[in-house]
Amino acid sequence: MDPLTYNKLLSYKLPETPEELNLDHIILLAAEIFDTGVAAINFAGTNQDEPDLYAMTITGDQPTIVHNFNQDIRFYAGIRLVSPDGIVIGTITVTDRIPHQQITEKQVRVLQLLATMVIEKLENRLNHINEKNKADENLRRLIHDLKNPLTSMSLYAQLLSAREMPAEKVFTMAARIEKSISDIQKKLSL
Repeated sequence: MDPLTYNKLLSYKLPETPEELNLDHIILLAAEIFDTGVAAINFAGTNQDEPDLYAMTITGDQPTIVHNFNQDIRFYAGIRLVSPDGIVIGTITVTDRIPHQQITEKQVRVLQLLATMVIEKLENRLNHINEKNKADENLRRLIHDLKNPLTSMSLYAQLLSAREMPAEKVFTMAARIEKSISDIQKKLSL
C-alpha cells in the first residue's frame, strides 16, 4: 500500500471492526440494487477475496463490471472509494454466483452514489472525532486555567479563617479573592 493511502486510512481512524463504521445499510442497499448475494466495502490493506478484481477496480476511473470471472464469481461490479483529496482508499463491490446479463446505467449510478455516501460517512466521522478532540482539549485547558485561581482562593480563605488579622490585610485578601473569581468568570465566558 502506498504511503498516501496508508496515511489517509490512518487519518480516518478506522475502528477495528467494520460494524463500528455502521455501513451495513449501504452494503445491503448495494446488494439489493444489483440483486446479488454479496456486497462489500473493502479498504486498502485489508484481505481481499479476489485481489485481481480489487486491483482492476482501484486502478480504473470507471466502475468495473465483470461477467463470468470464475466458477464462484459469475458477476462482479465495483467502484473505487476516493477521498475528497483524490486518494483511493478502497472499493464498494457486489458479487454473485449467478450470472447477471443486464446491468442498467441507473444501477451503476446508484453504486457511484453509494461510494460517495461511504466517503461522506467517513469524512463526517473524521470531522466528529476532530471536533470532539478539540472540545476535549479546550476542556483540559479550561480545567488547568481554573486550578490556579481556585487554589489561590482556597489559600486566602484558609488564612482568613486561621487567625486574627488587621482589617487592611483582610481587605487585601478579599480583593485577591474577588480577582480570582473575576479571572474564573472571564475564563468561563471564552
